[in-house]
Amino acid sequence: MSVVLSMDNNHTLDLEASLLRSRSSQDRQLQPGQDQDHVPVWEAQAKVVELEATLRAAKQDMDQQLCEYQELMNLKLTLDMEIATYYRLLEGEENQMELESGTQNMNIYTKATSGYSGVLSPTYGNLNYGLGFQANLGSDRGMTPSATPAPAPPRQWL
Repeated sequence: MSVVLSMDNNHTLDLEASLLRSRSSQDRQLQPGQDQDHVPVWEAQAKVVELEATLRAAKQDMDQQLCEYQELMNLKLTLDMEIATYYRLLEGEENQMELESGTQNMNIYTKATSGYSGVLSPTYGNLNYGLGFQANLGSDRGMTPSATPAPAPPRQWL
């Protein structure tokens, strides 16, 4: 940018040099202020990047836990259906035995127990679980209720 105040070229050059020196000194004075303004913005941007990374990790962890939960729910549903099938089979056997025995008094005692044991690691990375099922059948033919053996405790699978 040149400013012409007179026709004298030397005077014009001196004025341009003076303007350049003035602008340089003003730029130097503004530079520290600009750096101070940018430091908090830079720190905030770094914090935003850090929080976004944490959020992504939390979402991935949540997705993994959701998949594990879905697998466990599918396993539970399968086991519930299997238990219901065993109950139907036991009831069918009881009904069949009553029909076959005619007047003979025969009672079938059934007891089903199930157990669950689970461990969830603090990092939620590994999920260990175990399920057990036990069914005992007994008949009162020739046995008194006090003589029936006690059922074994459910097995804990790990």
